[in-house]
Amino acid sequence: MAQPTNRIQTTDESPGCLGILFRLFWMWGGVAILIFVGIDIVLKSFRVLSIFLYWLTVVAIICARLVDIRFFRGETFDGKPATMKHWIRHAALLLASSSVFFMVLLLLKQFRVFN
Repeated sequence: MAQPTNRIQTTDESPGCLGILFRLFWMWGGVAILIFVGIDIVLKSFRVLSIFLYWLTVVAIICARLVDIRFFRGETFDGKPATMKHWIRHAALLLASSSVFFMVLLLLKQFRVFN
């Protein structure tokens, strides 16, 4: 007679180190970069490189969120599985808020608030 095996099947639900890095970047790191580049735009001379880095960071945050959802079982802030609907909402909100923030930065630069 065959002995029953008591093996427990486990599934690895963790996103791994790379997944965690993507998640940290789109949640916190990208926003910090936007703030620092924004400060650079306002305080220093109006440079094309700063503007390029600002918008490149916005695109990188959106792409990191997409990679997190598609390949690393991305989650929302409250721990629920994220969907493409969440990604579209996140991308739209990020583009809108980044555009408003950029316009505020340009106004601060134009009126020399910090000079």
